[in-house]
Amino acid sequence: MRISFVALCLLTLSCTPEVELVDADRDGRSPPGDCDDSDPLIHFGALELCDGVDNDCDDLVDEEDAIDTTAFYGDADGDGWGVATDVLFACEVPEGYAERAGDCDDDDEAFHPGAPEDDCADPADYNCDGSVGFEDVDGDGVPACEDCDDRAAEAFPGGTEVCDGLDNDCNGVRDDAATDAPTWYLDDDGDGYGDPETAVEACEAPRGFVANEGDCDDEVATSNPASYEVCDGVDNDCDGAVDEDDAINAVVFYEDGDGDGYGTQASVVVGCAAPTGYAPNDDDCDDGEGTTNPGAAEYCDSVDNDCDGGVDEADAVDASTWYLDADLDGFGVAGATLQACWPTVGWSANTDDCDDTDAASTNLTIDGDCDGTLTLDDCDDTDANSTTIAVDGDCDGVLTLDDCDDNDPTSTVVANDADCDGTVTVDDCDDTDPTSTIVANDADCDGSVTGVDCDDNNPLVYPGAVEIPGDGLDNDCDGTIDNPNWSGVLEMPAAGTVDGFAAGPWATLNNGGRAATRLQLTQSCVDPQIALFQHPTADTSIYGSYYLMDASGTVLASSAFQTYSGCNNCWLPHPGRLSVTLASGQIYWIAFANGVGFGDMSGPSIYQDSNSRTVGIATFDLPRADDPNSNVLGLPANTATWQNRWRIDCL
Repeated sequence: MRISFVALCLLTLSCTPEVELVDADRDGRSPPGDCDDSDPLIHFGALELCDGVDNDCDDLVDEEDAIDTTAFYGDADGDGWGVATDVLFACEVPEGYAERAGDCDDDDEAFHPGAPEDDCADPADYNCDGSVGFEDVDGDGVPACEDCDDRAAEAFPGGTEVCDGLDNDCNGVRDDAATDAPTWYLDDDGDGYGDPETAVEACEAPRGFVANEGDCDDEVATSNPASYEVCDGVDNDCDGAVDEDDAINAVVFYEDGDGDGYGTQASVVVGCAAPTGYAPNDDDCDDGEGTTNPGAAEYCDSVDNDCDGGVDEADAVDASTWYLDADLDGFGVAGATLQACWPTVGWSANTDDCDDTDAASTNLTIDGDCDGTLTLDDCDDTDANSTTIAVDGDCDGVLTLDDCDDNDPTSTVVANDADCDGTVTVDDCDDTDPTSTIVANDADCDGSVTGVDCDDNNPLVYPGAVEIPGDGLDNDCDGTIDNPNWSGVLEMPAAGTVDGFAAGPWATLNNGGRAATRLQLTQSCVDPQIALFQHPTADTSIYGSYYLMDASGTVLASSAFQTYSGCNNCWLPHPGRLSVTLASGQIYWIAFANGVGFGDMSGPSIYQDSNSRTVGIATFDLPRADDPNSNVLGLPANTATWQNRWRIDCL
C-alpha cells in the first residue's frame, strides 16, 4: 500500500520536506501532492479516465467514477446478451455482464436476439422477436418458420412477384421478374427517347434506359419525336419521312421555264430540294429565253441580257473601245477612251492621229512615227528619231559621214571600226591598222594567231617572245618553261687556276690560297641546295663543307663538314638546304672547302671558259672551248685549267 506524503506528515508530525518542492509539469501541484509530476493531467483532484492510469492520485485505477465508463448489462446465462434492468458502468466488461441488452430470458442461453427458430412445432420465442415459428402473424397461410417475411401478407413462398419492394416469392431477391414490371428502352444518345430494339423489363429503370421507345436513331441526339424536321437528309422527327416540306429550313422555289437557274413567281413550291423545273429565286426577266437572266453577260444586241433594266450598256462583253477625236478628222488619240456598243460623235475607232488639235496633221496611215516625214521618205516610220533617206542612203541609222559604206546597211561604222576594215574595235587587235590581227583568231592580240600561238590568252607568250626568267611560262613557245638560263650566271675568277689562286674573298677563310666561284643570279633564290661536280679522275670520297658569301666575303651560310663517299664522275650535293635568300643581280661567292684549315679544293671542277648553268637535278653544259667536238661536256683535257662546276637548286 502506497502512503501519500500528506499522510506521512500527519503520522510523523514532521511536515518539513528534506528537498525543495518542484512543479515539473506545471499543473499547479508539486509532489507529494502530485503523484506524477511529468504529466499535467495527473494530480490530486484530476478526473479519472479509463486509460489504465491513476489520474486522480488516489492509488486506484479506472474506477467506476471515470468520466468515460461504458454501460454493461447483466448476463446471467452467459449467452452474450444482457437485460436492460441490470446496468453497470465500468471501464471494462465486469464478470457476469454483456455489452448488449435485449435478452428475453436471461436464465436460458438458448433465448436471445438472433437465436435460431427452426422448429415450427416449438412455441418458444427463442429470438426474442415477439413471435414463434408455428404462428402466422401476417395471416398469409404460411407459418413464420417457413415464411421469408411473416410481417407482410404479400410475401410468402410461391407468391407472385410484383413491384412493391418485397420478396413476394421468397426466393431471396426483391422485385425480380415482377409480373407488373414496366418495359424500359436504351437511350444511348441521352435525348430522352429509347431504342425499341433494345428493351428490358424491370421495376425501376436501369441506368441509361427510359420508358419512351420512340427514338428512330439512338446514336443521334437530334433525331427523336420531339425534334423539328430540317433539310439534312435525316428523319429528324422520327415520323418515317425525310426532309418534308414542313422542315424548319425549307426553301421557297420558283418556276424556271427556260432551265437557266432563274425562276419567276408564276408558280411557287416549298421544300428542301428544288423540284425539276424550279429555281431558288424569282430573278428571271424572260423565263422563255435561257440566255437572258441576271447571271448572263450583256451583249450589243438591243436585248436586256443581264436583266438589269438596261440595254446595250458600256459593260457589254462585245462593246467597242472608242478614242477621243477632238479635231473630228476621223482619227483619234490614245488616252481618253469610251466603251460603247455604237459609234459616237467626237470618238474614233482608231488612235492614228498624230495631232488631235489639227485636222490637217499627218496620221499613222501615212506617217507611222508621226515625225512629219512620210513613210516613203522615212528610214524607219515606226521611230520618230530615225534617219531619213536624204542623209542615210542605206537607212542603217548611221549618217553618210560616219558610215564606212552608206550603200550597205550591214557595213561597219567609223564610230566602232576606225580603220573600216570590217572588224569592230572590240574585236580588232589594232583598229588603226586594217591589216592587224583580230581577237577572233588572236585572242591575246600578240600578233601570233591561235593556230601558231601556244597560249593565245597571254600576250607575253608567242613564238619568238623573250623568255622571262621565273614567271612559270613558256614565253617563246619552245616547249620549255623557264629554260636553263633562269638560274643566273655562274662564273670563275677572271684568271688563274683552282690550286694556288689567291685572289678573291676566299683568302679570308683559308689563310690565303684557295679560289671561290663568282655567282650572279638573274632572279632571287630561296633556301638553295648546292652541289659540286666530282670529276671522273678524282677520289671516290671527299670531306668538306659548302659556303655562300656576299660580295665582301662575309659568310652568309655554310654546311657542316662531312664525308661525301662513293662519288666519282657525279655530283656532291649537301643533303639539306642553306637557309638564305639570294637576291637577283647581286654578286655572291660560292665555294667548297676540304682538308684541314679549309684547304685543298682540287678535284671538283669545270672548264674555265664554260658558261654552263644547272637547275634542279639537270645540268646544262656547253662544249669545251679547247675541244668543241668532245662528247664529255665541261671536262677539259688539261687538268691544269680545271675549274669548279656547280649546281644550284632553289625553292
